[in-house]
Amino acid sequence: IPLYIGVLITVLDTLSFLFLDKYKLRRLELLFGFLITTMAVSFGYQYIVTDIPQINVIEGMFLPWSSDYRPGTLLQAVGIIGAVIMPHNLYLHSALVKSRTINRNNVKEVKKANRYYFIEASIALAVSFVINVFVVSVFAHDVYGKTNQDVIDACSNSSFADDIISAFIANNYTADINIYKGGLVLGCFYGGLSILEDLTKMNDILNAVMALQLPFAAIPTVAFSSSLALMKADFVNGRLEKIISITLSFTVIGINLYFIVANLEQVNLTPLMIFGVVLFGTFYIAFNLYLLLHMMVNLGNKAVASNWAIKRFVLDNSHLFSNLNGNGM
Repeated sequence: IPLYIGVLITVLDTLSFLFLDKYKLRRLELLFGFLITTMAVSFGYQYIVTDIPQINVIEGMFLPWSSDYRPGTLLQAVGIIGAVIMPHNLYLHSALVKSRTINRNNVKEVKKANRYYFIEASIALAVSFVINVFVVSVFAHDVYGKTNQDVIDACSNSSFADDIISAFIANNYTADINIYKGGLVLGCFYGGLSILEDLTKMNDILNAVMALQLPFAAIPTVAFSSSLALMKADFVNGRLEKIISITLSFTVIGINLYFIVANLEQVNLTPLMIFGVVLFGTFYIAFNLYLLLHMMVNLGNKAVASNWAIKRFVLDNSHLFSNLNGNGM
C-alpha cells in the first residue's frame, strides 16, 4: 500500500487504541497481546522453517566480534540497547504498579503487587528478546546482503507471507506503543521518513543517544530506591538488590563510554569538533560522577556521606545512618 495510506491507518488504529484505553484497560492489554502473539507466532514459524545456522545466531548473540565484525555494527548494537531499554522505560515499568487498585497503606498488598509486576516485567522483556531474535535472524538470512530483485522474489514467495504480515503488525504495534506514550504526530511523520537510508542512519544515532541517556535514569533509580527516607524500611533496596542494580548501572555506563571512544576513533575531527567533544565529554562524565556520588550517599556509604564537600554540594543524608539497621553498604 502507498506510504500515506499506511500513515493514515496508523493514525486511525492509534486513536482507536486510545479510545479503547479510556473504555477499559484490560481490553487494550488483550489487543496488544493479540498483536504480540501474532508477531511471535509468524516470525517463530519463519525462524523454524528457514535454514538459519543456529551456531551463527548464538555466536552473533554472545560473541559478535568473533567473525565478520564491522565497526559500524557497534552503533547499531548500542542503538538497540537505547531503543529497547529506553530511559523512560525504567520509570514506565516501575509505574505500572500504580495502574492497579490496591490498598497502598497495606504493606503486604504493596509487596504482593510489586512481586507480580516484577514477574510481569521479566516475562515481557524475555518475550521481547525472543521475538527480536526471530525478527533479526529471519531478515538477516532472507534480506541482508540481497539485491532489490532478490528481495522482490523473496516477497513474491508464498512462504515469505508470514514475514509480511508480521512486519505489518510489528510496525503498527511499535508505532502504537510509541504514539501511546505521547508522540502521535512526530511518530507518524518520522516513521514514514525513516525508510530513507540517511534517516535510517540518523535513527541509529538517535537510538544511541537514548543509550547515552540511560545513566541519567538508571543511577537515580538506584539512588531513590535505596533511599531510606523515600522508600522507608519496608521497601528500601536490600544488599542483593543494591549489588545487582549497581552492577547493571556500571555495565551500561561502561558500554556507553566504550561506544563513544570507538566511534570517535573513526571520525576525522577538526579542532573545533575536538573542543566540542571534550566539552561535552567533560560535562557528561562530571554529571555521571555527581549522580554516582548521590547514589553512594543514598546507599549508606558513610565515608562518602561524611565528606564536607559531598554534604554541601551533593546531598546531606547523614541523619539517616542511625536508622539504616544494617541495610547500608
